[in-house]
Amino acid sequence: MSAPHQQGDTFGLASLTPAQLAEITSAALGRAIRPAGMRVIPIPYDWGSPATAGVWRVDVSDESAQAPGQDDQAPGSLSYTYFVKLLRHPRRWPGLVHLPDQASRDEFAGFFPWRFELDMYECGIGAVLPAGMRTPRLHHVRRTDEDHLGLWWEFVPERPASWDLADYRRAAFLLARLAARRREGADVNQLLPPVSRQPHPSGTSLRYFTERRVLRGVLPALRAGRIWDPPPRQRRPAPGRGHSVAGRHAGTRRPAARGARHAGPAAADLRAR
Repeated sequence: MSAPHQQGDTFGLASLTPAQLAEITSAALGRAIRPAGMRVIPIPYDWGSPATAGVWRVDVSDESAQAPGQDDQAPGSLSYTYFVKLLRHPRRWPGLVHLPDQASRDEFAGFFPWRFELDMYECGIGAVLPAGMRTPRLHHVRRTDEDHLGLWWEFVPERPASWDLADYRRAAFLLARLAARRREGADVNQLLPPVSRQPHPSGTSLRYFTERRVLRGVLPALRAGRIWDPPPRQRRPAPGRGHSVAGRHAGTRRPAARGARHAGPAAADLRAR
């Protein structure tokens, strides 16, 4: 069984061996299986998070349900689906170059809590959630190297119907109950990761963002007028100059489908923030 890689082999940093995949899938299902096929589907995502290097849906099929003669990529009986997320240290974040100076980049890379969702899961805060709320199940963590973590989560399908007023009321009620349990001074707060209990030396995270990103980055660009500069336009060749069809279209980019990058399961959106 092979695992298809994409995005410059990014999935390879989160992928598992066949033996590991069989072990965690058997545990998830409560019965022994031999995975025969694995389909990896990149989930469209707005790449704004410094810690998120990739998100995928991974469908695993069982060998016992595979017809004779099928190869390992042929669709079979779906056994289990994972939501796989690759976390990276912020020093690997391409957007780091946009911070105004090296001091800011070093400070950000040293401060940003890139492991936060794993730390939150492992601290046991899920036991504090009121009835009606739960965390997704984390099946496996691949610790690839000191800069990457591959999280194999339970895949939570998106409900196709829109929320109604009763849904919002229920969500508000449960979140309020959780907030009451985590009121200031509550013992349960000691479960939280240190980054949730210890302020940054420069103040709150909001102050940190304002001073670094806004005052040092955006504001100077606004004052210099660079924000309003129009993007450069590609000059089209004059007609009748003997360009081939390939030449006319080689530099043309088709616009992305509107809203395409926001498609995908709700579970991806919830865990990616």
